[in-house]
Amino acid sequence: MISRLPLAPILCLVTNRNICDSANLFRDLEPAIGAGINMVQIREKDLSGKDLLSQVRQFKSCVKDNALLIVNERVDIALLGEADGVHLGENGISIPDARRIAGESFLIGKSVHSLEGAIDAEQSGADYLIVGTVFSSITHIGEEVQGIDLLKKLEGRVEIPYIGIGGINRTNVRSVIESGASGVAVMRSILASTDRVIETSNIRSAMVID
Repeated sequence: MISRLPLAPILCLVTNRNICDSANLFRDLEPAIGAGINMVQIREKDLSGKDLLSQVRQFKSCVKDNALLIVNERVDIALLGEADGVHLGENGISIPDARRIAGESFLIGKSVHSLEGAIDAEQSGADYLIVGTVFSSITHIGEEVQGIDLLKKLEGRVEIPYIGIGGINRTNVRSVIESGASGVAVMRSILASTDRVIETSNIRSAMVID
């Protein structure tokens, strides 16, 4: 099991069965990991515990040790599925409570939408942050668009890695990295692409700052 975050820049793929069903994604996942995805977050809030665990185990068998596997919110499912970590929403259980369940070696991430939230999450023991919403996104309808200004505010104020999310694609990903982020989390830009492997490669290439 991978016990720490990959070296920056991190390219995290967030799953969403409303955009791309799992069977369809499994076909492209291994080559997409080869093209640059080094973290996969399973975010399927509507699944029952039984079905979510089954999906986590399928993803684990596909991802193997070639990328981090993170489960959204469910610490129990993440542990049973032998994932590498859990990602907590702002209204999820506390980081200390998750740590008591999962132990010190388990990765725990936290979604934040402000500098204060980021500082608090770091002080509470988060290993990494996902920050947003950076750009307008139809998968984050109703959430305030923060722009890259929030990412810039975090630079030098938090020491743990932070990842931008929300409306990020190959045309704007470089600005996210240039703003101090350790990487990006993407959903639709890869899942809805007609060629997920090529799109992954395009985003990865755009993340490299000369």
